[in-house]
Amino acid sequence: MLTANSPARAFYDRLGFEVIDVPDPGPLTYLGRTTEGVEPAGWAGCGVRARERARAAGSEG
Repeated sequence: MLTANSPARAFYDRLGFEVIDVPDPGPLTYLGRTTEGVEPAGWAGCGVRARERARAAGSEG
């Protein structure tokens, strides 16, 4: 992201992103965040696990 883009930085900060130090970043700030505790769901939460969660919630047959 462009370092000068303060609104974007505020957005990413709210989502828990942190600065990644890179050599010679120029006008950019590199951001990343952990995926610890995030269960992979595939495209838009599709697949067997999503179906199982929907059934358990009573929202699917």
